[in-house]
Amino acid sequence: MKRLIARPLLLALAIGCGALTHAQSGTPLVYDDGSGNTLPYRLFLPPGINDPGAEFPLVVHLHGAGERGTNNTAQLAFIDGLIDEVQTENPAILVVPQAPSGSRWENFGSDDFTLPMQLTVEVLEEVEQLYSVDPTRRYVTGLSMGGFGTWELLGKKPGYFAAGMPLSAGGQPFRAPEYAQSRVWAHHGAGDNVVPVVPMRETIQAIRDEGAEPLYSEVQGGHGIWRPIYDDPTGEIYDWLFNDVAPPLSTWTYDSSTGDVVIDANAAPGGSIFSFRYAVSGFDLFDLPDNVLLDGVPVATDDFFAFTDVRTLIYSDSNRVGFSGVLELPGLLPTGLDFLSLQSLVTQHFYFSPETDLNRRYFDIVVTASIPEPTALAGVMIVVGLGAARRRVR
Repeated sequence: MKRLIARPLLLALAIGCGALTHAQSGTPLVYDDGSGNTLPYRLFLPPGINDPGAEFPLVVHLHGAGERGTNNTAQLAFIDGLIDEVQTENPAILVVPQAPSGSRWENFGSDDFTLPMQLTVEVLEEVEQLYSVDPTRRYVTGLSMGGFGTWELLGKKPGYFAAGMPLSAGGQPFRAPEYAQSRVWAHHGAGDNVVPVVPMRETIQAIRDEGAEPLYSEVQGGHGIWRPIYDDPTGEIYDWLFNDVAPPLSTWTYDSSTGDVVIDANAAPGGSIFSFRYAVSGFDLFDLPDNVLLDGVPVATDDFFAFTDVRTLIYSDSNRVGFSGVLELPGLLPTGLDFLSLQSLVTQHFYFSPETDLNRRYFDIVVTASIPEPTALAGVMIVVGLGAARRRVR
């Protein structure tokens, strides 16, 4: 028979007052499937767990490869912010399992789960038998190896989780129809030399091709981007995760048929941007127009930008007021780029908003394609066929 290994007194503490006694460290438990397979995990219970009629969200966090083992402690290394959140602003039941050394959460080569993941699924089922869980508010998140595990659960249990937040790990693009059944906000470091960023981009694009709208934040940094994301000084990660509140992310929209770029500062926190930087890897990519358009009004490009060269745009307002509205940069980039090729060109893209002070924000980069006029169709096809010929920088 499947069972939780715990002394009766310890289990009583978990049920009765775990939210007070184990607020920061959780209750250490070990799951036994009855066949000799065990899985250590930490259980965090929220305040009010015993309130009559109360239902709580259920969150599972999957750790990275460096936190594997049996000490039932290492898996908590980077999630202080998440632990604090489920104990305060968004009370929730949090399950943090620990996979054995040498094992993996994901099994991308099969439809079956790895043993640690199968045991994790059984733990979640057990927790739902013991506590009042809102079945419409199950969430999964994980970092690195746990990011792969997050995609694993979203793909092999489609629709079971209301939302998933994988960090530093790409999924399987062919499972996009399954991923699209949950809200997704993925994060990856643009300079990650441990887990390549390209599979993440491919996964996000595949989900978008399914008609879903996953969020994707490609941040400046390497592999270990996790702690600041889970600490979340803005609160936006958890507003999105628990309450489905869209974060204020300014969009950088590229039209592949024209090369036009549109920046929507209205979507930034407070509705304005006081500084941004956008840079690409090539010396022959920008075609700066004489004028940019701010809410349709022409502004001389040289007057708007603090600095421009063949591959860098810098806007900066020393008064930290910035611009609001919609900024258009006609014909800035080559035509014919898709999401993957556009992302591969970008070396920097971030902005600052008065409401977020010196916390960097990252544009939500979106690729669209306007429908060309019939007389222009042949010209567009020629440009695309030539591999989006690059234009001279003014």
